[in-house]
Amino acid sequence: AAFTPLGGWLAAQARAISASPYGQFFVFVVLLGAIHGLLSFPLDAYSGYVLEHRFGLSNQSVLRWLQQKGKGLLAGAAMGLPLLVAFFALLRHSPQWWWFWFGLVLFLFSVLLTRLAPVMLFPLFYRFSPLDHPELEERLRPLLRRWGLHLGGLYKFDLSRDTRKANAALAGLGKTRRIILADTLLQNFNEDEITYVVAHEVGHHVGGHLWKGILAGTLLTFGGLYVVSQLYTRYLHAAGIGSPDQLEALPVLFLLLGLFSTLTTPLSNALSRRFEFQADAFAARQLQQTGAAVSALEKLAELNLADPQPPALVEFWFHSHPSIHRRIRAIQQQAAPSAPAGT
Repeated sequence: AAFTPLGGWLAAQARAISASPYGQFFVFVVLLGAIHGLLSFPLDAYSGYVLEHRFGLSNQSVLRWLQQKGKGLLAGAAMGLPLLVAFFALLRHSPQWWWFWFGLVLFLFSVLLTRLAPVMLFPLFYRFSPLDHPELEERLRPLLRRWGLHLGGLYKFDLSRDTRKANAALAGLGKTRRIILADTLLQNFNEDEITYVVAHEVGHHVGGHLWKGILAGTLLTFGGLYVVSQLYTRYLHAAGIGSPDQLEALPVLFLLLGLFSTLTTPLSNALSRRFEFQADAFAARQLQQTGAAVSALEKLAELNLADPQPPALVEFWFHSHPSIHRRIRAIQQQAAPSAPAGT
């Protein structure tokens, strides 16, 4: 059966190193992750370093790029390994319902990560500091109060250490909720444009997009895990494997999970694009500054070298944001006066 040779070799190495089932699983996933990392590294280096420099987007040295990749690897391992251990435990002790319990674990993890990311994860990669633009703050804070957004603060971060791209986000939950603005955004955008970007982020809050996204992702995860569990059970029966936690079979399970994630990417991206249109509409409606909105989006496209009008299929499958062309058109249509009704 597919992946049995790889699973067999990895299982043999794991059993030679550890006698504990959990120790064997740990060795197994570390080896599998190392193989995946080695195979994907050339493409990562080409897309993340070579191409970024070729088009003048990256400010990173080779050392800085490797440091950021290393931090990402360590952070991913620190978060991912406990999840994988929980996953393995559920396979062992709840072979019929592992998909349900692991879906619940992933939901709780996503909420915790959303709350802690601004204070524990993001600072591993960038330096954050309170926004030190008094005029801009004086302009933004009354608007934020009017829109009912209570923040832990307005922050900037040094994205320019890595790239010329501009970015902004509404991050966190509860006391960690904050708006973060890249220094590249603050350097290249005027106050009207920055205000539009902030209003767009507030639009995500007003629309409840964070919780809606978590809920939609959770429902998709539960459905996906259930489908994968059924396919995996059929594979186990066909291969004559009696236990779902048998190491030799796990590459097939991981392959099924990866395949489901790939196939459902258009669904999650479609929801994300819908949220982006709604946030744009909120900002345009609140500020009534179509010119600032259009110029902000055009600058984002220019700085980030975004394709303003990608092929429809590419946007449908890969893009979490609508094209700049479609976003600008929607804002302009919203601002246009309605035609009088015909008689």
